[in-house]
Amino acid sequence: MRIAQTLLALSLAAGSFACGATSDGQIGENGEVRFSLVVDFIDNASIDDDVATHRTLFVAMQHPKRGFLDDETYTKLSLQVRNEDGELVSSVFPLGFAQYGVVFEQAGRYKLVAMDGGTQLDAFSINVRDVDDIALSRRVVVSTTYEDDNGDTCARVQELDGIENVVLHENQSVQMFVVPRASDGADLIGFLALTGDGPDSVILHSPLVGQGRRANSLIVTPDSTMTPSIRVVIEDADGGHRIDVELPTKNEPFELDCSD
Repeated sequence: MRIAQTLLALSLAAGSFACGATSDGQIGENGEVRFSLVVDFIDNASIDDDVATHRTLFVAMQHPKRGFLDDETYTKLSLQVRNEDGELVSSVFPLGFAQYGVVFEQAGRYKLVAMDGGTQLDAFSINVRDVDDIALSRRVVVSTTYEDDNGDTCARVQELDGIENVVLHENQSVQMFVVPRASDGADLIGFLALTGDGPDSVILHSPLVGQGRRANSLIVTPDSTMTPSIRVVIEDADGGHRIDVELPTKNEPFELDCSD
């Protein structure tokens, strides 16, 4: 079973990005614009963290916090990206209403520049680094649904520390998050072009990425009788990096107390 997480702006537009809360952001150097991530990255990543080369960053330009305009975009603004020498970088594509995708082809220091017509309104500096590898975040989300002997049903969502602590039962799904990393092991942010492959006994899927949702995630859900362990392969199509995940399994329900 194979999945793909694409970079199409069409799938992003389905998230209705025109207003509403976005992810972590920072106020620009002139205090006029809040530069915000449109999607979340795992492990509390922020727009002032290091960004991965050749991976997409989705940015919204918002009003700074001031009452009811907290999460509204500056719809009249456009975005430019400039390198350390002040040269324009042609790696920006519009998503609509002061929201843009940006891809950095080379490592280095850059500025996100908010333009009001021909005038620079504000700017924010970011650092871009090359991707050396990809890895799984320590944060893993396990979702369980259960029906007890009385016919009562209940559900639980639990966050665990590390995929090695997961045993996948027939009534569960597990969500993993992929993180690009630099050569020194530092986590980077950026939207990855991921594919996943696993046995026919499970379904692999990646939720559509929308505003405020976590990017680079893969969900594994049992679909039929599983072997005692299953192997899932995750690959970053842009860099050829891959992760092999071995998940122990049990073809029986994980029991919950539905009387609580």
